[in-house]
Amino acid sequence: MTRARAEALVVVGVAVLIALPSTFVLTGGLSPLRPSPLGGNSSHIPPSFDGASRLAAARASEPVLGTTSALPSRAELMREELARSGAPMADVHFPNLLAEGHHAGQPVAPTYAEAPAPMGVADIGLRDVAGAMAGYILNTSSARGTINFTEADSVYVDGDGPDMFGVQLNSVLTNVTLFGTTNYTFWTQNFVSYTPSSGQLVFGDNIWNFTNLSGNISSNVFYAHGPNGTLYAPVLYLAVGPTFTIHYPFSLTFYLNSTSISGRPAAFFNYTVANSTEIRSGSFDYVIFNSSLGPPRVAAPPAYFQVNGEAYDGIGLINDIELSLLGNDNGDTTTFYQLNATATIAYWNASAGTYRPVPSAVNAGADTGETSDGVASYYVGNSSVARLSIGPSFLEGLWNSTSPPGERTVIVDLDPAPTLILVNPGASRHASSAQWVFSSPSGVTTMSLPNSGQFYFDFRLSEYAPTSWVLANGNPNGTVDRTVDLTSKPSLGIYTPLIAIGNSELAVFAQSGSGTAADPYVLYDNEPGNLDGEFAQWNDFQFPVFPGLLLISTTAFVRITPTPFSITYPSYMLNTSNGIYPFGLSTTNNLQLEFWNVSNVTLIGGPHITGWLSASLFSFYPLGETIFWNSTGNLIAGNTFDDQGIGLALYGGRNNTIWGNSFLVTGVAASKPQNVLENPANQTGLWESESGDLVYNNYFSVPVTAYTPAFDPLSCQNVCAPAQYSDTWNVTREGTGVTRTVLGTSLNGSIVSTDYQGGNYWSNYGTASDPYGVLPYNASGWITRGGDFVPLVPFSLYSVTFKESGLPSGAVWGINSSLRVANTSASSLVLDAPNGTYSYAVTGAPGYTVDRAGYFTVAGRNVTVTVNFAASGTASGGIGTEGGWIIAALAAGAIALGILLAIVLVRRRRPSPPAPPPPPPEEWREVPPPPDLSAIAPSPGEKGVPPPSVAPTEPPERGSDTA
Repeated sequence: MTRARAEALVVVGVAVLIALPSTFVLTGGLSPLRPSPLGGNSSHIPPSFDGASRLAAARASEPVLGTTSALPSRAELMREELARSGAPMADVHFPNLLAEGHHAGQPVAPTYAEAPAPMGVADIGLRDVAGAMAGYILNTSSARGTINFTEADSVYVDGDGPDMFGVQLNSVLTNVTLFGTTNYTFWTQNFVSYTPSSGQLVFGDNIWNFTNLSGNISSNVFYAHGPNGTLYAPVLYLAVGPTFTIHYPFSLTFYLNSTSISGRPAAFFNYTVANSTEIRSGSFDYVIFNSSLGPPRVAAPPAYFQVNGEAYDGIGLINDIELSLLGNDNGDTTTFYQLNATATIAYWNASAGTYRPVPSAVNAGADTGETSDGVASYYVGNSSVARLSIGPSFLEGLWNSTSPPGERTVIVDLDPAPTLILVNPGASRHASSAQWVFSSPSGVTTMSLPNSGQFYFDFRLSEYAPTSWVLANGNPNGTVDRTVDLTSKPSLGIYTPLIAIGNSELAVFAQSGSGTAADPYVLYDNEPGNLDGEFAQWNDFQFPVFPGLLLISTTAFVRITPTPFSITYPSYMLNTSNGIYPFGLSTTNNLQLEFWNVSNVTLIGGPHITGWLSASLFSFYPLGETIFWNSTGNLIAGNTFDDQGIGLALYGGRNNTIWGNSFLVTGVAASKPQNVLENPANQTGLWESESGDLVYNNYFSVPVTAYTPAFDPLSCQNVCAPAQYSDTWNVTREGTGVTRTVLGTSLNGSIVSTDYQGGNYWSNYGTASDPYGVLPYNASGWITRGGDFVPLVPFSLYSVTFKESGLPSGAVWGINSSLRVANTSASSLVLDAPNGTYSYAVTGAPGYTVDRAGYFTVAGRNVTVTVNFAASGTASGGIGTEGGWIIAALAAGAIALGILLAIVLVRRRRPSPPAPPPPPPEEWREVPPPPDLSAIAPSPGEKGVPPPSVAPTEPPERGSDTA
């Protein structure tokens, strides 16, 4: 018996139960020619879970203070709820969820133990008293943070944009009165997203409930708020502020102001943006809290921002003021490779009528979820100014903390330039505390280190012998110059990531070639074992710090046969709060291949491109095992993508050729596969978010074979902007000997040994959702424009013609089968099928009966099937009897409902442009007039926005400097 015939008989065994009363999409059909653990059929796609019901269930069993077991799922549920409500994720800036409730003792302790962390400057209410850290409380009506940029550049391809980063001023507003009760606490954030390449600077704000561990924010929390704000209960409030275009150097000043409006507590979000020629200031948002259901008879007591080092707040975090430089949003991270800036934070001293520096500071925030590395933050002398520069991100105290002032400068002249620099405290290697410094393409890297202590420098580069050096204690505020030359040792192979900026660094990784079209570089591809454990780092939201391969702005011709870049997560990452075991993830992985703004790259012959990402990387921007971002004129050919989520993602480029690749389902050894992004039951092969690419002669055997959205996925971080991507999914049908040459590589032949070239092999072509002969193939609609007009079919197809008799002219009837679902008003209906035996069901016109189900066999020739209709009351017996029909109809209806529900829910995983949020409920009583913004106009002397003139008298400062 032939394989196709055996598979068809299996289909018959299932389809004989399905006599469908109405038309809907069936799944099934022939198995893929290259079997995989879960097959390549879209019927394996599970429905997304109901985020709203899961959120309600979580609220019913909220953890008590000090427990953390439910916190990861709470973060997941909040993200699902925000996605469901259409919240702009670019404006969602999460708190440090994994630190909530961790600390029960007093005084407080920093919530981050090491970077990645929200690096910058923060007052967490601890200061040095006689050599020991003591807690204090500071209350104020206004917090101010200023950062002055000379330059700053970062890179993170898994974020909103490879060079986008964020700056946030965050503090906790306490003593807030709601409905007559004065014990509410809210975390307020005033932030920007900045893209250096374009100069675009976008403001926004968030408000989160820190009153208790549930963190829920009610739908009636505000009496009124600004016109640009939206309350996404029960998660957060957010607003989008103004957008500016500005380039370095410039300064940013953020203000968080508390005041009273008609006796109700209110908060304002203000700013100043300035450079040498212009100052722009204003207030872009406000909220007025619902202190009572009607006009209060007695004014609510003043709310104030608090720094509290003596106790944790209700959610288990720290009341602080923090100004941080970090990944843009949604819990992500970034790595800085150029940085020269200063940062200060201050509080409004009402008695003195001015801002004063905070009494004490550390160099990392406590409450913020987004992070960064490569940022060194220090202070000089008795100043209250943090200096931000490139260096290992060691968490240190600043003024009035236990760390001494100043910094040591280390200048390293590296050869080769792309050598990776890892630094850890001590005189020997400690992988768990190592921090990464991005080496300069110039070969000379200048970095800052703490003023005291020993530090171990580890210089590593694949195919070169590593070398180390110890920075001895002493020489405070001094400068140390080192020349580091690594010795070539090809036998070591690849043991580090390969990261190159520009053509000169790319040349270092070449085992041959000169980088020209005639003689391209050929990158070395010898990976004898796992990469070093330091490269397995991720942040608290499981955004990986390191790629396996990263090329930035290269134009030289290069051929890359990628190695796995495999890692095993070290023991210190297994049981941490964001570690492997609590999340049920695999202990092994493969780092990503990332290309940003490149051309002339040939990625060819990779035998095992794979790797999984955590489902914590919740986003709509393209993610994948391999990412080409804003890249043009590249060839991806002859690779096997052992897909563990999204195999290949392209965004923003054009004129790329994807040829001869196989996309196969590969499972992840995870005890909780739902915590894997696009887990094995919902994997995507190719994500295309660009136009002008040619995709042909590929083998797709994954649940979602290919996907081109109808929107710009990056825009969905705010509001999905419609977009149309037009790519070519086949060449004209032609013989296999016809050859095309792309970047010096000859492309010809068929990946499934057909006698023609055309489009691609699709494992679900021939199912009811993508029937044979219905062109173009469009992946059940996931390819939203165009598709494959010449799919590769490695067997013969024959026409099956259904002819009806007995119906009046124009009557509608149809055929439902695993091959196709179709209706017609003609006297015949044709579908295509390979050899095999198939079941079918007939749908008829009202008032007529028919033999409802049957079989047909295709055996090397075309087939004709006659369908006899009769007026009601003259139906024949057998398989079409009324009793059998009713039973089959009920069964089919249940199956139809299940499949339709699955399709609807799965499509939620691919966001459509969300509808605008509904207007806020009409719950307010006596809505006050807009606040008098003139009270918070910029002050020429302050060059900023001081607190409102009606600001309440600040409560006394305990344990801090008095006015």
